[in-house]
Amino acid sequence: MQFSDPILIIIGTFVLHQSIFWITNGIIFLLTYVIYPDGLMKYKIQKNIHVDLKAVKKCAKTVLINQLFILFPSLILICPLFMHFNLRWHIPFPPWYRIHRKILLLH
Repeated sequence: MQFSDPILIIIGTFVLHQSIFWITNGIIFLLTYVIYPDGLMKYKIQKNIHVDLKAVKKCAKTVLINQLFILFPSLILICPLFMHFNLRWHIPFPPWYRIHRKILLLH
């Protein structure tokens, strides 16, 4: 099976973003709740408010749903948008102001 550049960019961007996001937040979660739970309390601003594991799971579920149903479709729409405005998605990328100008002025 052969993939085109836009599909590889969409899938690669999504997988890279998800990997970095969940790995770094997993490390923070482990530090906060498992490895060093009381050591970080001295830096907490609202010391009387404690977040339980159920709320953390609910938050993680909401974030995952948002990333699957908002971020991924947004990435799917970006490549056709770039193609429509004749913008490159290969290196070197066009400057950010050119991308914004083409999208905002719709030409």
